[in-house]
Amino acid sequence: MDELKNFLDKYGRDTTTNFYLGYILKEQNLLNAGHKTKSCNQRCQSPIKCSIIMRDELKAYLDKDNLIINLQTSNEKGSHWILCSKKYNIYFDSYGVVPIKEIYENYFIDTSWVYNTIQVQKIDTKICSQLCCFVLKELTESKRFEDIVIDLHKTIVLNLF
Repeated sequence: MDELKNFLDKYGRDTTTNFYLGYILKEQNLLNAGHKTKSCNQRCQSPIKCSIIMRDELKAYLDKDNLIINLQTSNEKGSHWILCSKKYNIYFDSYGVVPIKEIYENYFIDTSWVYNTIQVQKIDTKICSQLCCFVLKELTESKRFEDIVIDLHKTIVLNLF
């Protein structure tokens, strides 16, 4: 999967901050215009698609189509990033962990959605934010969520890249 290799070569394979995550999304033209959260006190001017938030900020972003959420709160350092999308009706966790309660009780109300249970990130790596960006990019290119997850699993976990 050359696309993933090129993506990770460009954006790195290490822990990212919400600021760097915003940079990746902006470069990919995937960041909401005027994006601003308590945890990311900046304004980005690219036109569309995704907001970056911390877990405790979810209720203020329930109307957004795409969210990349850190599982810790604004008062914590940050731990793991996940992707939620009403536009594509998916929840993506690179470890294949079931969605957190706040998501299915608040974000995906009155809609059907799917989530991955297949792990696509090795435990000893720090690429969860890059994978969230990559999955969103692939979805915007009309690739099926299931195919994206299977390709990532084969490429990363099964060492085919």
